[in-house]
Amino acid sequence: MRLSRVKSRSTVLLTARWAHDRRFQLARAIGDAIWSENSELGPISGLSSSRQKFQRAFAAALLCPEEGLRQFLGSEYPEDSDIAAAARHFHVNEKTVRTVLVNKHLMERQRLGQPLSDPLDPSRLDEVADAA
Repeated sequence: MRLSRVKSRSTVLLTARWAHDRRFQLARAIGDAIWSENSELGPISGLSSSRQKFQRAFAAALLCPEEGLRQFLGSEYPEDSDIAAAARHFHVNEKTVRTVLVNKHLMERQRLGQPLSDPLDPSRLDEVADAA
């Protein structure tokens, strides 16, 4: 087997404000590289094309794997506080945790629409400080 090095670069511009959202954007870019078989990277947008759906699914599976999430939650019926704790543990958005749970049939789809925790809520900042 012979490996050759290709001299090409892609630039990924991470625009999200929060670190966990930037991680998700970067994971989507990695998913896009797999989708495109290392050709030119495509846009990381909110579109619903099959390419964009693959990017999001890949990022969620990479950053918040189902088995690890199940072990962390330890319950078949997680509460909102459990979801928030899992999001902090995996360093992803709560919506990512909810989406994984819904896609793996561990949570009802209607819970996707529930409000997420406010990242600027002072009580949440205390929780984050205590977890560190």
